[in-house]
Amino acid sequence: MSSSKIYNTNEQVLNKAIKILDKSLREVISIDEIEIIETQIGEYGISNKGLLGNIIEKYFFHINPGNASEPDFTTANVELKTTPLKKHSKNKFTSKERLVFSMINYDTVVYETWQLSSFLRKNKSLLLMFYLWIQNESILDYKFKFVHLLDLLSDISTEDVFQIQKDWEYIVSKIKRGEAHRLSEGDTYYLGACTKVAHSRVVRDQPMNRTPAKPRAFSFKQQYL
Repeated sequence: MSSSKIYNTNEQVLNKAIKILDKSLREVISIDEIEIIETQIGEYGISNKGLLGNIIEKYFFHINPGNASEPDFTTANVELKTTPLKKHSKNKFTSKERLVFSMINYDTVVYETWQLSSFLRKNKSLLLMFYLWIQNESILDYKFKFVHLLDLLSDISTEDVFQIQKDWEYIVSKIKRGEAHRLSEGDTYYLGACTKVAHSRVVRDQPMNRTPAKPRAFSFKQQYL
């Protein structure tokens, strides 16, 4: 594979994404790359939810996996999110699951404000790629049904932006009070703090309390999507 490609604008990112509409990965990448991916699927299994996003980045967009604090398309300042749909009726789809963002860093988020938050820095501009999930089908054969470039502060209603901000502030205020171990997705409306661990016994330290807390990530709830 060639060296990592640079996307300078969000339009370049979107124009590339559009090329996979109504197609699957198997239809847009090389046979050699398909063989590599099939080996990875055999190694990690289809239960690895992050695998498809990593494959899209590497073999479709030809970018290196992004780091935890910066958007995936660093120069264009766009974060990539792949998310599954389920067929609801003849021509309608529903979201299959929540949309998960990066892990919440309990140690640093307590010093952030919403406008300068690490969450907004990474996720203000989102490339959403929706694919049709079909049980037992290879991730190479999922068809991409919609792609959308979303500015989180200007492309949704003022009311929704206000609620997302309030949700973020509520989550952070709870961590500031030393209550990270008491966080629940039921605390908020649109933006949640979902658990993101393979095993329930996995915990991490929180800065304002010695009680360990479950690792959590910011996420958009399924019903909001």
